Amino acid sequence: MIYPAGATGYAMLDGELYADACCYALIKNKSGKIRTYSENIFGPMECGKTHIATKVNLANKELISLDGRPAADVYCEDAGVSRSELVDNVLVSPLGRVIGGEIFISSPYAIGNNGSLINYKRINENDTIEILELKDYEAIGNDTRNNIRSENGKISFIFSVNCIYRHLLFTQRNYMTDFLGAMKSVGPHVGIVGGGEQYKKQHVNQTMVCAVFE
Repeated sequence: MIYPAGATGYAMLDGELYADACCYALIKNKSGKIRTYSENIFGPMECGKTHIATKVNLANKELISLDGRPAADVYCEDAGVSRSELVDNVLVSPLGRVIGGEIFISSPYAIGNNGSLINYKRINENDTIEILELKDYEAIGNDTRNNIRSENGKISFIFSVNCIYRHLLFTQRNYMTDFLGAMKSVGPHVGIVGGGEQYKKQHVNQTMVCAVFE
């Protein structure tokens, strides 16, 4: 987790605050199954290109080059923005790590030396990378909720983690209230804002993950 300059992250357990710590909760549903879902509202650009991560620095999640070129230059070329616009543009156009038929989002938050991109999610050397674009998030959300309804006969509780970048995007577009109402329509819902999400074996950014309890 990365915090603003000078800030300290805390975790709370049994009413006590702990710096630089992590808490885990193990939850068992005694009345039925628990199913998990993820929602990605981004996809490849219409005429998007596929790139290879040719140099990285894993220690600070730095993507140094794509196809042997500075990563920032490749991003700007595909997204049609300048370097000064790059970080703000990530809200609607993040990086996608392609594994098989799935895409896992990585969010650049700074431009490093010599045009590298410093990200919230680690990218490995030889990873397949695409510059993504925002898709129809209302339609995608409807598909997610319909899928949840179809797979769960009786829903007693939904717990979701919504990335802070999604929260900012929906707030900017006056969609946050509609989103919360739509989630509530599926079943009793409690959500939190996260700074990085975990789904199965992948750490992801700009994603919603949720657990649905029968």
